[in-house]
Amino acid sequence: MPLIRYSIDNPLITNLTLLLVLVAGVISWYAMPQEMFPLIELDRVTITTEFQGAAPAEVERQVTLPIEEEFDGEADIDTLMSSSSEGLSSIIIELKQGSDVDAFLDEARSIVDRVTDLPEEAEEP
Repeated sequence: MPLIRYSIDNPLITNLTLLLVLVAGVISWYAMPQEMFPLIELDRVTITTEFQGAAPAEVERQVTLPIEEEFDGEADIDTLMSSSSEGLSSIIIELKQGSDVDAFLDEARSIVDRVTDLPEEAEEP
């Protein structure tokens, strides 16, 4: 309560303090380092396959599981999440911290190319 009473009794000092905080905020905002194109390390790979007209269970059995099985045992994978919906299979692979994303992306392409038992109606992953 003493701070509120002091502010009411001394409006000039209160307004000058507010102005000082505002000016310090604006100066700090301009002094912050800004990058036009900041470097962002992406550590995820997404594999999407369309299988038009197929039920979710069929997409999972014929598309999602064969692709997941090919990635089983890879050293750089931290988590592997998948979802199968009507006509669409989506697999998200999160890599371990410090993994080489470009090298894994090339490896993932070759792993996906090894999957040969996908249905003919399914698009290329």
